[in-house]
Amino acid sequence: MTVMEKISAALNANLGRCPRCMRQSFFFMLGTWGLVLIMTLVAISPLLLTLTAVTAVGATGLWLLHLTAFALRAMSHVTMATDDVMGRNIITTLSLQPRRHFILGFSKSFLLAAIAAALPIEVVFAQSKMQQCLTCCASRLSACGSAGNCNTLYQNCVSNCNSQGASPSDWKCW
Repeated sequence: MTVMEKISAALNANLGRCPRCMRQSFFFMLGTWGLVLIMTLVAISPLLLTLTAVTAVGATGLWLLHLTAFALRAMSHVTMATDDVMGRNIITTLSLQPRRHFILGFSKSFLLAAIAAALPIEVVFAQSKMQQCLTCCASRLSACGSAGNCNTLYQNCVSNCNSQGASPSDWKCW
């Protein structure tokens, strides 16, 4: 195995695969740019400011490499439709169509990874937790039946889900 193959394998194994590492590289990038701002205001030595700026550019590059690797990996799983008769890729009348699909898909994956890395973890997964909570409320309502108290309990449960557990509910779904 050559040196380039080893480097390529190490980068492929580590870049864009771990959400925690992507988030840490984002925060490191923000911290280094904050340090550049502070050093711009207080530093006397241009060498110190240059070293800080180079570190910030490197941290930005690391974060962008994580995002690019994630987006490229996401796009590599997208397959083109094939013609059943000939086994060929379906070509549309627009010759740039596959490139346009790639750029659109890559951009969506890149932005999704950037937003997920930038937002707090609670915000990223809040929507799925909300859906789980509402599903729990619906299952509790169907188990409760048609008693007069069930609709009130259901409304309280839905309010609890919408407030992310802040409002009271007898059904503990959040």
